[in-house]
Amino acid sequence: MNLICNVVHDCRLLPYFLKYYSSCGVSRFIFGIWNGRSNPLWDEVVNGTQQHQVVVVPSFYEPFNGELDGISQDRLRLEYVRPNEWYAVADLDEFHRIPGYENFQEAAAAAEREGAHLIRGYFLDRFSNNGGIPDTLDYSRALGAQFPYSCEFTKKILKGCTQKVQLANAMVAIGPGHHPYAGKAWSLEGQVHHFKWFGSLFAEQRNRAESYRFQRKIYRIESLRLLRYFEQHGWRVPVDDRKLRMELVEGDAFAALYPHSSCAATKTDPPS
Repeated sequence: MNLICNVVHDCRLLPYFLKYYSSCGVSRFIFGIWNGRSNPLWDEVVNGTQQHQVVVVPSFYEPFNGELDGISQDRLRLEYVRPNEWYAVADLDEFHRIPGYENFQEAAAAAEREGAHLIRGYFLDRFSNNGGIPDTLDYSRALGAQFPYSCEFTKKILKGCTQKVQLANAMVAIGPGHHPYAGKAWSLEGQVHHFKWFGSLFAEQRNRAESYRFQRKIYRIESLRLLRYFEQHGWRVPVDDRKLRMELVEGDAFAALYPHSSCAATKTDPPS
């Protein structure tokens, strides 16, 4: 199965991403790199994926937004996914779980038997042990151990759409944010574990809000809501906040997910 992913400004999750999705049956990774070879992450992705079957191609040379992101990924679908095949789509900080199915090919086959064209999941934001935003990842630790709390931050605070297409038949186009879809969805819904909450998150959100203001994108409001919330709560998420449906997650697939070692050894901080 192919997995389609755009890389924009940070790929520190790449070692975990490769390890996890390979274990789910992904046999080829198709990466679109925003700004192509002029993006410093181009070499990092190429060097960090040498032990995997990958395609690395340039994406748009324009300011990032959700619409261009969807168009870029959909072009990759049309070029690299054969008719009637199923594919996966995910950002680098999105890790899909489909209950009862560790192998995505088996999940796709089960969905197809019921006449479905896609599998969708809902967001679960993953936060650190104290709800803060750690500066870096610790590659000596499992990913889930670094972010043991799950909650509905995107849904409750950002008011964003939290339903995502995880897997789909080649006939299903990729829309902005992986949200829109055409075709019949499988009755079984998965989870999209969202490991966004580390690093230079606040600087990135300020830059994104300003870029979206210039581009007149209405979803700029989500970045503003994020920054306002963290400023009001001491730059962390209270792990006892029941409104967010915060839960301590123990023993899931990510609690034992360590990075692909050769890839982790090459990781650097994202460009400022």
